[in-house]
Amino acid sequence: MYYARALPTNGKSRAAASPGFGLKPKAAGKAEAKAATAAAAKPAAKAGPHKHSAKQKPAAKAPQFNNAFTGYPMQAKIEDIEADFALLDNWEDRYRYIIELGGTLPAFPAGARDPAHKVRGCVSQVWLLCETSGDPKDPVLFFRGDSDAHIVKGLIAIVLALYSGQKASAVRQIDAVSHLARLGLEEHLTPQRSNGLRAMIGRIRAEAESRLP
Repeated sequence: MYYARALPTNGKSRAAASPGFGLKPKAAGKAEAKAATAAAAKPAAKAGPHKHSAKQKPAAKAPQFNNAFTGYPMQAKIEDIEADFALLDNWEDRYRYIIELGGTLPAFPAGARDPAHKVRGCVSQVWLLCETSGDPKDPVLFFRGDSDAHIVKGLIAIVLALYSGQKASAVRQIDAVSHLARLGLEEHLTPQRSNGLRAMIGRIRAEAESRLP
């Protein structure tokens, strides 16, 4: 059981999500746009208990606050995302879910949308910010991310679910390939999106390495 929350669109249509994410470039663009439009048109729902069932689609979880690091919102757990993916019957529903995940990302500081925090190798613009807490020799890493494309924001949320809140030493040990394979992302991403996803993972691993002796 978890609590679902309607995600705000801030007056902007999610139909602006970038095309080119899916089985084939042309089909992917149509499926992604359809999912984005449906997500934008979805009526607001009141927060309340929500259970999975074969007929009920999972909703992306809104972030909760981590008391160990005051005011920093926790990301969705990768295990929950994997479980939600397994409940969804087709990739149009999964696109919609990924877009909703992007809406749960914590606010990204406007001042960090600069070249120093930009991830190179991504088709869309992607920024990552790393903050630390705890032992300076092996700190816990907290990440914020943002993109100018809604579907990419969802991919960022998935990547942060893997890494944010982990110690730097643990980040080095996480097998991202296995997790992404269980989601089926690699086979449903265009080469450009795959390269961008690998660039995000590489940037996070580099952040961890730079903070270890």
